[in-house]
Amino acid sequence: MKLGIIARNVNNGGSGRYINKLISEISKIKDKDLRVYLFTNNASYKFNKNVKVIKSKITNKLLFDLVYLPLEIKKHKLDCVIYPKQIIPITHRLINTKKVVVMHDMIYFDKRFKDEWSWKDNLYMNLFTNQTLKMADKVICVSNFTKESIKNLFEVEDRKMKVVHESVDKDLFKRLARKEVLNLTKRFDLNKPFLFYCGSLSKRKNFKRILEAFKSISKDYNHDLVISSWLVNNRELKNIKGYPELRDRIKFLGFVNEKELVALYNQCSIYLYPSLYEGFGLPVLEAQACGCPVITSDVSSMPEIAGKGALLVDPYKSEDISEAIKEVLDEKELRIQLIKKGRANLKRFSWANCARDIIKICHDITYEK
Repeated sequence: MKLGIIARNVNNGGSGRYINKLISEISKIKDKDLRVYLFTNNASYKFNKNVKVIKSKITNKLLFDLVYLPLEIKKHKLDCVIYPKQIIPITHRLINTKKVVVMHDMIYFDKRFKDEWSWKDNLYMNLFTNQTLKMADKVICVSNFTKESIKNLFEVEDRKMKVVHESVDKDLFKRLARKEVLNLTKRFDLNKPFLFYCGSLSKRKNFKRILEAFKSISKDYNHDLVISSWLVNNRELKNIKGYPELRDRIKFLGFVNEKELVALYNQCSIYLYPSLYEGFGLPVLEAQACGCPVITSDVSSMPEIAGKGALLVDPYKSEDISEAIKEVLDEKELRIQLIKKGRANLKRFSWANCARDIIKICHDITYEK
């Protein structure tokens, strides 16, 4: 089977991690009949001989997707192509090649969060998602929640969709020795115990209620609130300015690299992730892998992904979040159980299994009679 994978504009975000780990695991599969063609324009890859990296200098998104890719797919006579970023470009309808699309979430169709994306992104996703679902021979959903969301929004046959969970990089996200943790976080000057949140400060991530919950417990506990966020704008900062009494208790770290992130998971008392909407929610697994107690939401994909390894709360009630924080800080046995069950939960997820499942899906639709 000659398999293509589209890796245009791979970044360090969630979809970028997904693509990189998927490609890495697929490259390890030993199958003399499997040849993989990776199409990219901004990333450098070195893989086994069964992966041929085809790098283009085209940076324009439309030109790359609509013109360059169809020509390359036809040129190499591929049997199947994986589209890992939710959209199959419209011109690919003309290609007689099996198509598998990965759907991460349906966030663009939730009106509560429409202001989080540019009008161009909203328009693009609204115009082409339905076309993509019709064009795809198979739709891979990263969670049952995403699958049900698609079913509620579009007419897609159940047999056309397959849930294949992603995973966490267990070689990177793991327990570290205390000395290594302190060395990795020494530049942040974290000399008090702390609660930790990593992500954007957007409405969807529920940052305002994290602040409300922290304010509620701040007088009774000595913990700081430590935040790593790559997205900060004036609107989001207004939330923090509303809590002047917490100015010295909230620490913004800005962007942290992956090793520092692992160390922060290891060092914090609790990881807070009461998000209102997640297609998968990878940070929950990252924290669990580092032996960190997790508090997360009882909505969207969170219960499915967190399993029994997290304390689930109503994310719309800041008092629920604050009570959960108190429970974890006060009850040593609960903390121990959350850590233990979190690590057990990780056994359900594997990048190797994810890659093998997707390859099987591609193989089956390529050679179906």
